[in-house]
Amino acid sequence: MRRLNLVLVGMVLLLLGGVAALLWRGFTAIDKEQDLAHQLLAERLFDEFERELDVLVRSEDSRSFADYRYFVIPEAQVPGSVGVSRSPLVAEPRAPYLLGYLQRDPDGSLGNPLIPDNAELAESLGFAADPSEYDFLKRATGWFAGGNPAEQAEKAEQALLASLVVTDAANIAQIQHESLPNQQKESLLMSSISSNGYLNRGAASRGGRSSKVMKVASQSVYNYIEPAEDNVVQQQVLQNNNDDSFAPAARALYQEIEASAVAVEVAPLQGRIVADGALLLERAVTIADNNYTQAVAIDLPALTTALSTSVLAADPLREVVHLAWGDEPDPVGDYRFAYTFAPPFADIHLKLGLEPIPGQVPTGRGPMLALAGLVALVVLLGAVAVQRMVSTRLMFARRRSDFVAAVTHELKTPLTSIRMYGEMLQQDMVPDAETRRRYVDVITAEGERLSRLVENVLDLARLERGEHRNQVEVGKPRELLEAALRVCRPHVEGKGFSLELACSEDLPAVRCDHDALVQVLVNLVDNACKFAAGANCTVVALQARCEGQALVISVRDHGPGVPEAQLRRICEPFFRGERELTRRTKGTGIGLALVRGLVDGMGGQLQLRNHPEGGLQVDIRLALA
Repeated sequence: MRRLNLVLVGMVLLLLGGVAALLWRGFTAIDKEQDLAHQLLAERLFDEFERELDVLVRSEDSRSFADYRYFVIPEAQVPGSVGVSRSPLVAEPRAPYLLGYLQRDPDGSLGNPLIPDNAELAESLGFAADPSEYDFLKRATGWFAGGNPAEQAEKAEQALLASLVVTDAANIAQIQHESLPNQQKESLLMSSISSNGYLNRGAASRGGRSSKVMKVASQSVYNYIEPAEDNVVQQQVLQNNNDDSFAPAARALYQEIEASAVAVEVAPLQGRIVADGALLLERAVTIADNNYTQAVAIDLPALTTALSTSVLAADPLREVVHLAWGDEPDPVGDYRFAYTFAPPFADIHLKLGLEPIPGQVPTGRGPMLALAGLVALVVLLGAVAVQRMVSTRLMFARRRSDFVAAVTHELKTPLTSIRMYGEMLQQDMVPDAETRRRYVDVITAEGERLSRLVENVLDLARLERGEHRNQVEVGKPRELLEAALRVCRPHVEGKGFSLELACSEDLPAVRCDHDALVQVLVNLVDNACKFAAGANCTVVALQARCEGQALVISVRDHGPGVPEAQLRRICEPFFRGERELTRRTKGTGIGLALVRGLVDGMGGQLQLRNHPEGGLQVDIRLALA
């Protein structure tokens, strides 16, 4: 049995281990699903931020280099005609995060497209500068110290590579190789982006930006590069506005340049953070070997606020999104992501915290736990059922074996007596009549004992097969008890015991099977005599009394009683409290099992308890008629 228990425990542990492994895999899959859902949300938000910035970059990248001067030649103006206008930046609506536009000339001077470089012409045309622009220009003076457009371009290239979330190390090494031409680097970079798929889509959308070389009309370039006092175009406009004749020398020079074109190279915007929380988007402009630096100054906190408002305003999940820009404290949230924007915003860092998405709660976790619990319960119940079934089978097999041994023992003793006394009588070995009569009584008693044993075995077999049929009748309790006493009194007195009956004549009638009740009482009295042998008191007491709507018949001996641990099992078939090899009492272990079966068949109840004054008391509870 111990080996069976160990095998069952091992099987249960293996099955529960498999269930636990499946549960762990399921939870892992659910967690990954949740991580992926929140990662996709983060990617979408980052992508929308990139799109907003991409609109800004494309707008400023496409802006004409000439717009950074106060005076410009209108694009629709016929070459050779006279006329200038103000930069479109003067009238263009300015975003709340835009501080202004700046240009550093080759001589290091800093200008602003809203401050006229030719005050005389501006005054003659009725134009005036905004005084606040002088304060902005003064503030921006220190932003260009040490700035080098070539270094900014190299930094932007490195930032572009760093902004890629996933890539192949060999591709990056190849892209960074200094000997490769810029065009080949850009081609390799875009190929790597398209083949690997990155979180930073802004790197893909802006990775192919390169310098633009264009041919521009000479009069526009001449108006752009000349100092105000020597600018032929502006001087011509000024003279024409004053209704004076244009200087012949200036006219000749103007006619010389009006039909030609000049090459202008404009590099893409590069970004860097400067003092006062400002972000400069700079680009290098080369005109006739003269290098200019043009910049858009942006208030970084205002930009991040505008981005947050623009992206999250219409997002239904904005309540679960928490942002932290730059050096701000980490945002709250169960899921956190860090992001670096693509150039020219590589200096802007965003940390994103997400709370669990409503509707994305791991709904599969509960059913999986319930299913796993059900499987574990089934496994445990199955193991318990198998253990109980096998142990019960083994127990009944052992009891049947003990029963066979007991029946053999019970049959052997009376058969030996019957055979011995029968042979003595047969051979006329008993001369006197008294001895012969005593031998006949012994043979008769042993025969009755064998009959009772066989009848008990047959009755128990019929009860287990469900073939026993009770004949329920109405009878007086006193008469039923006296009938039982008449049957068992000789046997009881032969063992040195006496019967004591306590039953009132006026007890109400009871419904029972008369023969079954007599058989029950005979078995109980026989048990009382058997287990109370050697007790100081040799009285077996029978009592009948009414308790509510039931008649209670009690049979009590004055023996040692039954151990409390055995009281629950003493009525099981073939159960014996003593070991078969060492027991001192006779019996087969079916008497009380038969008694319980007969009482249950009559609709009654059987209760066994140790009497406080000693001995075992058996109560039979039957319904009144």
